[in-house]
Amino acid sequence: MLPNSAQKKRRSLLTRVSDLEARISDLETEVRRLREASDDETFYGSIPPADEGPGRALPEVRRRGRRPQWDIPGATRRRIDLLNLLRGFWPALGPIFRPQISAEQRKAAMEIVFRGKIFGKLGQLEQAARHLLANYLKLDDFLCSDRYNGKPETIASAMAGVPHVRWSTSLKRLNSRELKGKVLGLGDYRRQ
Repeated sequence: MLPNSAQKKRRSLLTRVSDLEARISDLETEVRRLREASDDETFYGSIPPADEGPGRALPEVRRRGRRPQWDIPGATRRRIDLLNLLRGFWPALGPIFRPQISAEQRKAAMEIVFRGKIFGKLGQLEQAARHLLANYLKLDDFLCSDRYNGKPETIASAMAGVPHVRWSTSLKRLNSRELKGKVLGLGDYRRQ
């Protein structure tokens, strides 16, 4: 017979061996799941932990490639409405959009221009006018930047995504898109 301390060591060693065998079994199960998942064409992303045993989830895999398309609900429609508003009132609004005018003066001047002609009469143009007035500080940031070229198209593209995204992001994304919708002709706002 083995002495008492030797029996304890043997039991401890057997316990360790059984724990290691259980861990190896868990790892083999995890490897099988990974192989099955890699064969599945629809699989993409992180692997959920195993239902049995102390399995751990792998860190989430970052997707590579193009980012998903930017789609703020109504941004393209708002761009068309803003462009129609700005082109329709450009003779009165053009001088107001000079960078030398303060934001508060610009807001007061826009309210005067829109008050008698827009508010209460035209639905979509009224919403566009209210959008410009609600975001007049961001409009001022844009007008004072070097990205403003004096055209109503750039104002409409920059302000369409505000307040969901910054004006610079909105300008970059919406300037590259074609306008689809009823927009006043280029000469229409210059003649007025």
